[in-house]
Amino acid sequence: MEKPINQELYSETSEPQRRIIRSDVLLYVLVLLFVVALIFLVSAFIVVFQLPELISQLTLFAFLWLFGWRLYRVRLISYRYTLTERMLSVDRVVGRRIKPELAVHLADITGIRPCAELPADQGGKRERLYLGKKADTTAVTYRVGGVPSTLLLSMSEEMRGKLIAQWKLMRR
Repeated sequence: MEKPINQELYSETSEPQRRIIRSDVLLYVLVLLFVVALIFLVSAFIVVFQLPELISQLTLFAFLWLFGWRLYRVRLISYRYTLTERMLSVDRVVGRRIKPELAVHLADITGIRPCAELPADQGGKRERLYLGKKADTTAVTYRVGGVPSTLLLSMSEEMRGKLIAQWKLMRR
């Protein structure tokens, strides 16, 4: 017996806005210069102000780790949203690596609305799979095994319209 083919209807990638530094190479060079300058600055503070080396270096490493994590979250992560006949799937894209994050059957979706219209006590666990401002996201509420959850996605108006149309078609 043949399996039905799940045809892709629409796909889009939500990428972070590149405002000031548009080139990845320039970003890499600036981050490298920033790290070297910060290490030099902390070393100078240790010598000039007689600061304890261990505490200063641990503080430096903690700051660099937080800086790298923030850079990763704000600049390097993209999300790809794919709508098929029966599924909505979200993939995390970092460089060339694609990691599937979540796939939801359209039949399990209970509501699609802007995040601003979602009451705070409704929707259960919230999955943050968006870029930019939370107010600009789309909230997709779904139920799996009786447990409600909500996806917060930064999809375009075109994608939202196609998702709502396909979701209404699947509900019939």
